[in-house]
Amino acid sequence: MTWARSGDFRKTELANGARLFWASASRFKTTLAVAYLRSPLRVEDATKTALAAFVLRRGCRALPSELQLRRKLESMYGATLDFSLSRSGADQVVAWEMEVPCERFLPGRRPVPGGGLLREAFGILGAVLTDPVLERWGFRRAIVAQEKAKLASILASQADSKDRLAYDECRKGMALGGPWAVNPYGDAERLK
Repeated sequence: MTWARSGDFRKTELANGARLFWASASRFKTTLAVAYLRSPLRVEDATKTALAAFVLRRGCRALPSELQLRRKLESMYGATLDFSLSRSGADQVVAWEMEVPCERFLPGRRPVPGGGLLREAFGILGAVLTDPVLERWGFRRAIVAQEKAKLASILASQADSKDRLAYDECRKGMALGGPWAVNPYGDAERLK
């Protein structure tokens, strides 16, 4: 593992092409960790990838319900976990964000070498991404149905926005069927 510096950021190469970027600044009272998951943006995969992110956000095997996950984050002094979907060139990007307070600012807590609270936050982020709650055949069907409805609602609201519709049509016309024409949230027809 070799470190390279670029401004305030340090970077290291991890396994399987993953990279870790780290910026340390004592002026901030929280630590923000972002995991960017990139995949080629294709019509046939965009909806599935978006739906998987919505389902993963609902819990992991250690915290199998969204309520348990949210309570655990709240017990960590209001840590937050969320994701966003975007396009970067010809890739679909799912950015998972975990924000946790720095221990040195918490009353009654002393910073732990290696970051006790930060280590716990990374553990939760890792579990959400790699150890989801599964049923016999995959993700829990009830959760998938709820998240499909949520994603369908987002896609419908995008279609109802005249500004968004004009932007999407312009982008599709310029992309000529390429990956830039694909909505990172997917397609409502593929949710069915």
